[in-house]
Amino acid sequence: MKHIYLHIGTHKTGSTSIQTFLQKESKLLNEKGFDFYQGFHNKKNHIELFLSTMREGRDSFAKEKFDIENAENYFCKTKNFVHQCINQSKYDKIIFSTEGLSLLRFTDELTKLKELLKSEENKITIILYLRNESDFLDSYKKQIKKRTRSFSDNPSSVYYVKDDTWLTDYSTLKKSYSDAFDEENLVIIDYDKETITNNNVLPSFLLALGIQDYPDHVIGKYFKNVTNDPKKASNKEKSYLMGFINKVRSVLKN
Repeated sequence: MKHIYLHIGTHKTGSTSIQTFLQKESKLLNEKGFDFYQGFHNKKNHIELFLSTMREGRDSFAKEKFDIENAENYFCKTKNFVHQCINQSKYDKIIFSTEGLSLLRFTDELTKLKELLKSEENKITIILYLRNESDFLDSYKKQIKKRTRSFSDNPSSVYYVKDDTWLTDYSTLKKSYSDAFDEENLVIIDYDKETITNNNVLPSFLLALGIQDYPDHVIGKYFKNVTNDPKKASNKEKSYLMGFINKVRSVLKN
């Protein structure tokens, strides 16, 4: 039996930093007994996991890049590739990562994902990062504009970013994965708390893997400290910083 760690995002919570770290530090991870799956579209962002399990007709950023003519054939291709990698890995612990998996909501989608990961034979731990809804939407909207895409009025679209968007329905997201993989196997991490207290999401990710003795100087290379830039700080981060500043002012006055 393998122990599979599945990092599912969400979007705009440091996934790129985590994936870059996992790819570039693969040898060090191997020393800890971990293997990092190499995707066939993107080595570090395993988008085939959600492209092959998401319902037909649903949209996503990645779907626009690939013309999947036959969904069933694509699922079979992905399943064969993933199963081969799991079976051939000489490590008992394997890490998969793609924030696109946070878009899955339906039972049939999660059932397919379980089949991909051979959940009946392996232990699965889901790692989920959640971010303050308003900060997430601000960042997500910028990403859409950066990709020169337009917002949608279709409530089911990934480009629908009004206040009632399903993208911030974290309760349904958590329930979907808890129902599929059991609540005890779902690790939820507060992105905002980690960026405020540690300036970095990587320590929390490594802790979720059970790794506590990673060199700080290695970790620091892979995550930008947004709190050092007031223009990019979230509302929660700004509140934290202003509280600290006010305390300093109070001490100086006294």
